[in-house]
Amino acid sequence: MKKTFKKTLVSSLSVALLSMSAAGMVSAANGASTTSVKVAKLIHSEAIKQEEAHIQQFIAISGIIQEISDYVGNENKKLVTMKSADDSITNFVVSDTTYMMDELLVGTEMMAFFDQKAPALLIYPPQYNAVMMAAVKEERTVVVDRFSSDLVNASNTLKLILSEDTNIIAADGTAYEGEIADRLLAVTYTVSTRSIPAQTNPVQIIVLDKEQAVEEKTEAKAAFGEVRGTIKSINPKGKNNELQFVEVQLADESTVYLNVSEQTFVDEKLEVGAEITAFYNAEGPMLAIYPPQYNAAAIALVKEERNILVDRFDNTLKNAANDLVLKIGEDSKVLTTEGKAYEGSLKNQKLFVEYGITTRSLPAQTTPIRIVVLEEEAAPIEKKTFNVDGKAIAAPAAFLNEDGVVMVPIREIVEALGYEIGWDDETSGITVGKAISLQVGKDAYVFAKMAPVELGTAPVIVDGNTFVPLHFFTDIAQASDAYVNNTEVVIKK
Repeated sequence: MKKTFKKTLVSSLSVALLSMSAAGMVSAANGASTTSVKVAKLIHSEAIKQEEAHIQQFIAISGIIQEISDYVGNENKKLVTMKSADDSITNFVVSDTTYMMDELLVGTEMMAFFDQKAPALLIYPPQYNAVMMAAVKEERTVVVDRFSSDLVNASNTLKLILSEDTNIIAADGTAYEGEIADRLLAVTYTVSTRSIPAQTNPVQIIVLDKEQAVEEKTEAKAAFGEVRGTIKSINPKGKNNELQFVEVQLADESTVYLNVSEQTFVDEKLEVGAEITAFYNAEGPMLAIYPPQYNAAAIALVKEERNILVDRFDNTLKNAANDLVLKIGEDSKVLTTEGKAYEGSLKNQKLFVEYGITTRSLPAQTTPIRIVVLEEEAAPIEKKTFNVDGKAIAAPAAFLNEDGVVMVPIREIVEALGYEIGWDDETSGITVGKAISLQVGKDAYVFAKMAPVELGTAPVIVDGNTFVPLHFFTDIAQASDAYVNNTEVVIKK
């Protein structure tokens, strides 16, 4: 039925296009051929969109299971080898996200559903990640798809007509009471009408994404953003010119500025005219100014033969963006920022990674050429002293809040930087100099009467002392740098 429908659609489209072409030839004599061509292109474009919208996303391959083996490198996955009726071989990766409608047994005829829009390894035999596995049974038909509010599937081939006998359950086997529209469903049924789309009273519906539809899931994001461009100028900055203010022109000819500090990992010497990629904390707050300014976490020269990435990697060495997994090889160099061999764990670390080729899987995998560990394990925050503009000061101990943000006492640091600090008992408001104001319990920091800036953390009072996030001093108080090293909390004016 589906093939017949597609042929009919293509045939109708061909006739329509031929008709429009003929109309264009006639109207050309009247000077109106341009309009006809535009209309023909519009019809062609809309037809393509309709055809693409009806492409089935989740398809199944049937075959006899030949072998079930452990998946290389992951004991929690299985590799299922199936032989189809035409003797072709297909491998399916079965993981804890695969819904098993029936038991996997060698010799059993099974249907393996996979997402054909998902990236796949370009290998032979073909290998796919199985969304669902079900035994082939004569008395039932099984489909996996998303269904609209009218309960028509995405490929427009099947419409569900629910009845009192339809059993709707979640993937864990419990009764499901919520909406099934826009969910990924596994539907079993016996007979269907010969209409387009076909209609059926399903025997059972299994909601495979009970919590939320895939479209609603939080997208993984890189912990570090990046900018790429050509250095136009390098200017000294800071009390003793120990910092740099780098002007970069992007490909679209816009300009950004990079604050380069002692905490910035600079892979190679920076020079005017060099093309660079700079990484900055994507989760950190930014002042709403133009041109944009970023506190650079790492900078590397652009070279054709390599790729550079800065990101946080979890205990499986998968990055925060969920698009790259590191596979450490014998030739992979793992270094500290000083260039010495690093012997510690790479799990949950912020890494500068240089690599070449990657697999075409999702996430991609690569054997890195070089890894530089940008953050090594340091002493607890509470044990560190304060160094403000080159001088040690006495102050209440800093601490990490529940979100891992470094919180520091504001009064002692502000006064060491040479500012006056004011307090309003009635509002719990604080002023720093003449330009800065903030309020305990509110994530709203005001500089020079501009719109309040959110830093992600509000000021808090602990043991009678007011604490603010450390980056308050760079993002609001205009300090040139603020960071934590192995022994000190450092703030530079």
